[in-house]
Amino acid sequence: MVGDYAVIGAHNHIGPGAVVKRDIVWDGANIAAGAALKGGILGQKAQLEERAVVYEGAVMADKSILGTGSVVRPGVKVWPYKHVESGIKLHSNLVWGSRACRFLFGFDGVKGRLNGECSVEAAASLGAAFGSMLGRGKRVVVGHAGAAAASFLKDAVRLGLISTGLEVYELGEIPVPSPVLPWTYTGPRGDLPLCAGGSKRQRLLAVFRRGGNEPLPQ
Repeated sequence: MVGDYAVIGAHNHIGPGAVVKRDIVWDGANIAAGAALKGGILGQKAQLEERAVVYEGAVMADKSILGTGSVVRPGVKVWPYKHVESGIKLHSNLVWGSRACRFLFGFDGVKGRLNGECSVEAAASLGAAFGSMLGRGKRVVVGHAGAAAASFLKDAVRLGLISTGLEVYELGEIPVPSPVLPWTYTGPRGDLPLCAGGSKRQRLLAVFRRGGNEPLPQ
């Protein structure tokens, strides 16, 4: 259904059951069946997949894709060429990186490009989340590996951990994961997982078992 005050460009596709109200839709956009554009802007050749929703004041820029069942909240901006995967509720602007993923963790940590998916803000948030999970007063070892930029991510993780009341021990630059091993004997007592700030594999955060031999399952 196309409602009042909608401005629609040329060569667009609007699928059955889709809703377009008070919007601007540039040329070549694709709005799939059941999708809804409610007061937002859809750029050139942007795509809304089935049951995707864009709310008032939100923008899906040129050649961006909003996955099946995903929602862009009011006022949120998605930069050109970005891909928001299926089932995501996007609450903040998507500027860096190439996509918004439903799951951050893979089999061996969080991965992505430095200053993209692996931003300083993301590292601090992950550190704070991990610290909240462990609880105040626990002890954690942090280190980084690979590129020099990984040290900045490690520092962000460390600050996030400290903000939750954890006791944090600094290792500096290390190969992962073997340098953790001595800490199980010579370091402070207690369970000491490792948060790695980054590596050549572009890993942002990995949490290791006390022995340091392998990452904890995510």
